[in-house]
Order: sequence, then structure tokens, then C-alpha cells
Amino acid sequence: RIFGRSIDLRNFAGATYDSNGNITHGLVRNKEWVIEEIGADERGIYIRSSFNTEGYPEIVEKFGKAKIILVYALSGNQLSIKVHIENLDSHSIMMSLAFHPWLKVPANRSNWQVMIPAIKAWPAQDQLPMGLPVYIEGSELDLRQPKFLDAESVYDLVFTALNFEGGKWAISRIWNFE
Repeated sequence: RIFGRSIDLRNFAGATYDSNGNITHGLVRNKEWVIEEIGADERGIYIRSSFNTEGYPEIVEKFGKAKIILVYALSGNQLSIKVHIENLDSHSIMMSLAFHPWLKVPANRSNWQVMIPAIKAWPAQDQLPMGLPVYIEGSELDLRQPKFLDAESVYDLVFTALNFEGGKWAISRIWNFE
């Protein structure tokens, strides 16, 4: 649902839906990945892992045969993620990859702060972005300055229009003052 338009995937062969009516996603997050390499070089440390759908008939049936390769690299205080998807099937496959970083904080959040350098967020309905991004300046979603978390704080949204520090990096932070 973007710019007032929607894409109807109900006719997508083999599509299944979650309890909110959204197309099933997150199929590989809890599967076993192969650690191919762990190392260090002059730039920092890295880990390379892969996942092959061929070992999971329920995924092959819906999306086809593929190998997903992820490389996480830490250089100084910068984390980068590189992705390569290799089509192992005899035909084109449909696949999408998204990162949804979740950070678990304890029930007592009074010492935790969050900062997200965004000036807009996408309104959501049933966990899906709707319409155009809206300005959040001055609202409870305005997290450009550190904000202490409370028991009800949930930021399961798409934040956008980010402030890039030095023109290069958009940095979000969560930290504990204990």
C-alpha cells in the first residue's frame, strides 16, 4: 500500500497469511544457518553465514530454490550487512529480504533511552505502511533527542527522512544508564 495504491498478493500461488491478514514473512529467521567463515582483517571483524532453501520444502514450494548469504562486518563502531541471494532454481524466483532489528530491553525500562534521527514516519495499519510519511516533530514519536522508555513504549514503525551525521551515517541508539 504505497501512494494510495495496493498490491494484491492473494492470487500469488501458495501464499499464506498471518493473523493480521499479511502475507507470511520471516520464514528463515528461525531456521538453521551455516556459519561459513568468521574472521578479522585490517578493516575489523566479520562473520559470513548462509541459508539454503533446498533443505526446506515448505519454502521451496512458495518461493523456489535459493541460497542467501549474509556477511556481518564490524569496523570500529560501524556495523554493515551485505546480502547476496543466489537463484538455484531453473526459473525466476520471487524473494524479498528485509531487516527488522529488534532490541529486547528488560521490563524495567526506566534507565533506558532511545534516539532515532528521523523527522517522518509512515502511518501503519495492521503493521503495514499506509499512505505517505508524516512529520513527527513534536509528537511522542519524535526521537531525535534521547528519550527515556516507559512501560508502554513500542516503536514498531518505519521511520524515515533520517538525519545523516556528517552526510554519511544515520545512527540510531539505545542505551542503559545503569
